[in-house]
Amino acid sequence: MSTGDDYSLFVVPGTGDPSQTFASSLSDKLGLPVTDHGRTVFKSGEMIVSLPAEVSETAVIVLAPSFRPSDAILELLLLADALRRHGVRSLTCVLQYVPYSRSNRLNRPGLPLGSKVVISMLEQSPIDRFVVFDLHARETLGYFSKPVTWIPTLQLMSDAIPLHSPEVVVSPDRGRYDDCMQISTMRSCTLDMLMKVRRDDSGSSELVAGARTDLNGRSVLLFDDEIWSGVTAAHATESLFAAGAARIDYLTVYDFTTPDIRKNMLENLGISSFTTTNLAHHGNDPFDGRYRILDAADLVVRAWPRIAGGSARR
Repeated sequence: MSTGDDYSLFVVPGTGDPSQTFASSLSDKLGLPVTDHGRTVFKSGEMIVSLPAEVSETAVIVLAPSFRPSDAILELLLLADALRRHGVRSLTCVLQYVPYSRSNRLNRPGLPLGSKVVISMLEQSPIDRFVVFDLHARETLGYFSKPVTWIPTLQLMSDAIPLHSPEVVVSPDRGRYDDCMQISTMRSCTLDMLMKVRRDDSGSSELVAGARTDLNGRSVLLFDDEIWSGVTAAHATESLFAAGAARIDYLTVYDFTTPDIRKNMLENLGISSFTTTNLAHHGNDPFDGRYRILDAADLVVRAWPRIAGGSARR
């Protein structure tokens, strides 16, 4: 698919990181070469961005996940401001991952809504519309007042996993129950949920209740929206195998793990396959085909007429 020459495509952080495979794929499939922008960080910690001489009147910025999200957000805001001052009339931001998306609930007094703070900052910028994927909490969509196109990846991932009957889709906690319900409907199989609690703000959690379904000899599809340390997945896997599961396939939208964590899951914990998308940073370590990366850029290409037309579905 080619959109013509009337778009400029930028990627933030503008570091040329080879792990930004989603942006590279989107560039290829839309026929939009990535336009490089300058990025300088001074000793004071302040940042400046600069544009090339030639920029189209319509621009797309892809915000890739970063382990320094505050810097990435600032770079995005500065780039958007520079583009509008340069004369760009239409500006779309593709958020691969919404920064601070896990700060979406007030679990106790004295906490901020980090996701709302970030979205409010982005909305104050010259960006005209947003594209988002799977959100940690769907109510985050309500924080946007500008047009937003929501592109879920659940069908893409469900279609990529062979059905191993009899199968049970398991949510590792209450937060993913709605997503897992959709997957179980897609696959016409049983749904179950583990119970996990967080004791403090450190991010650590504790599994307090296992599956209620009889798992003896059954296949399990374990889904979580994102994975970082692998602790939740490890606790869930141990509980499910202890309950008699014969096979566990792991599915996640955002894989932020290291190769060592993936190796532990596939070789030591006994997970049969690990499937994710290219929306997060990752290393392409296939483990004999058991680690699979799906291209979410295909979903953007399908939705592009709606995105380019400035329409959005809430």
